[in-house]
Amino acid sequence: MKPFIFTTVVIIGLIFTSMGQAQVLVRSFDSNYLEFEKYLLTKPATLSYVDQFRRRSSSKKTIELDGRKETLIKEIELMETAPLHESELEILISLYLKLKDTGSNEDQELASSRVFGILHLHPALQQSFFEEWGRLSNRKTRALSKAEVFQLVDQKRKDLNLPDLTLFVDGLEYNQLQQRTVVNETHQWVFISNATKPLVLRGTLKEIKEKNMILEYFTKSTCGQFHQQPLLEELDAQVFFSETCIQSPSFGQEAISQPTKEVKSTSSWLVPAGIVVGALVLYEMRDKKLVIKLPF
Repeated sequence: MKPFIFTTVVIIGLIFTSMGQAQVLVRSFDSNYLEFEKYLLTKPATLSYVDQFRRRSSSKKTIELDGRKETLIKEIELMETAPLHESELEILISLYLKLKDTGSNEDQELASSRVFGILHLHPALQQSFFEEWGRLSNRKTRALSKAEVFQLVDQKRKDLNLPDLTLFVDGLEYNQLQQRTVVNETHQWVFISNATKPLVLRGTLKEIKEKNMILEYFTKSTCGQFHQQPLLEELDAQVFFSETCIQSPSFGQEAISQPTKEVKSTSSWLVPAGIVVGALVLYEMRDKKLVIKLPF
């Protein structure tokens, strides 16, 4: 059987492009959020993790499908378990439409729900999938009010003590200024903050509300106990504990407090899931050669 070939973005991880020489900053789990925001205002060359996430981009690759339903589902799940970028949505819709043609009734319903939800939220894609949008546009569903969505976000901010918790729905940041509408269908929901790694969930709003959300902190260390963190090395990020304690990944050495010193990064490439293949780069620092793993 002739394989189906699609060109799509790399789905083993999201790539974060360099924004000049911006330093990426995350914060510790017990840091003061207001102090963190105040510190960022004094460091124009420093980007918070959430701001860098907003600037992410994608790299392209080719997917070959052998016509088997199992392969199709595997590719869909691979895309859905990492934070979606808007440039990925067209190929994801194509995969779901293929699943709709070959899958069970349950698969067909999931595909219809995902495709309709994405197209409704991203009107620019409706022309590319004109026929499918025409078939789905009469689908009986309702638009969710902003109050419904933000009730969830606000509650999680309080429960988790994360005032900077940010929501992305199908690759689009959802905030009070957003004019697009989320419908009561299956979506990808990504919750991130400057203190936590991205949490990726898929479901309806009702299903997401019922899930026990457990976000993983970048670090739960205190300033004096900070130690090597592999993910932070990959992020090339500094950690904010307080205005007088900014730590860098230790790379196997004792971490050094950097109270007010701004360190320019040689790379601001960012990989939230920590799964993009890295390159080994040698740096020379104070007559000592250190091996630092950076993504490429």
